[in-house]
Amino acid sequence: MTESHWRVTEYRGREGFMSLEADWRRLYAEMPNPSLWHSFEAYRVYLEHLCPSPDTFHWLALGDGVQVQAILPLEERLDYALGIPLRMWATPSRDSWRIADAIGPSGEARRVLLPSVLEHLRRDPARPAILMLGRLPKSSGLWDALAHLRPSELLAFPDGAAYIICTNSCEEIAGRLSRSSLKKLNAAQKHFEALPGARYVTCREPAELAEEFEHFLDVEASGWKGEQGTAVKLHPELEGFYRGLTQTIVQDGWCEIHSLHAEGRCIASEFCVYTGRQCDAPKAGYDEAYSRVMPGKLVLNLGLKGCCENPRIEFANQMSDAEWLELWHPESDPLRTDYVALRPFSGRVLVAALRLRFGPVRRIVRKFRAWRHERAGRTNGA
Repeated sequence: MTESHWRVTEYRGREGFMSLEADWRRLYAEMPNPSLWHSFEAYRVYLEHLCPSPDTFHWLALGDGVQVQAILPLEERLDYALGIPLRMWATPSRDSWRIADAIGPSGEARRVLLPSVLEHLRRDPARPAILMLGRLPKSSGLWDALAHLRPSELLAFPDGAAYIICTNSCEEIAGRLSRSSLKKLNAAQKHFEALPGARYVTCREPAELAEEFEHFLDVEASGWKGEQGTAVKLHPELEGFYRGLTQTIVQDGWCEIHSLHAEGRCIASEFCVYTGRQCDAPKAGYDEAYSRVMPGKLVLNLGLKGCCENPRIEFANQMSDAEWLELWHPESDPLRTDYVALRPFSGRVLVAALRLRFGPVRRIVRKFRAWRHERAGRTNGA
């Protein structure tokens, strides 16, 4: 049992979300390094565009008897990891919402938040038997408390995302590149600047941002993302989400788009959101017809220079560990996704089933498929 003066109050849906605005903004302002995934304004856009049923959202507010000390957003949803519909509680998780966390816990609240939430969710046996948390950053107020759970009630998946420290000068950032990489980048920059109408664009003001957003949509959909159907422009909910961010993130931070233009068109674009001491870059794209000038790397370099020149920004979070980011030798921020049992029997059975599904069973299936593929190759060769 948690200490008696700590209490979790559950709010639901859009109305519950709005009722927490004052506490949410206070907690956000008190956080040492809030990100896009903590922003009240970003969650407002999320509810409008990425959440088909806002009533499935529950907001668990941890109070100390005086005021709210932490808020954990949870969504009740169906998961198909086991091949059947499985009801679970989960922190927000979408292609464009890749990291999740509680808002604001500090001091004692960091220690009691997860135990208090688990105690609250376990009271009603009719509710889901499992909780999914993640991807959680190591700075999360939930991270340390997870270490105190029994192995039988927890399944953890480690992960990571690249980030680049931007407190150094632009010259020092360039110094992170190898000599050959720097030579290639400088050559690509000269080739780009030699193109007719070549120009670098960084926009933040509403009118310019709205115009450049259309270029971002077009160029991001111009290559393999468009062919594979993953481009933002092809999904109205994603387009609405990113457009909404440009219009809504004003108090918690701001949005910027960095672009390269040449020959009358946009050939690369990066969408960035600035909050606290960091820049998050959730989406970028480039015109593959201009690969010879390395437009993807040039537009990333443009964004990094902007971060270095802004004294407020200390980190550029690239949201993934994509190989092409290795050019700058980024740091890696540990992340984790956890499944937590909420019921003594059914919850632990589900955790055990997930452990089998994602552990030895997955390895056996992959080895079998590899063997079958190799055997088919030998047969065809014969």
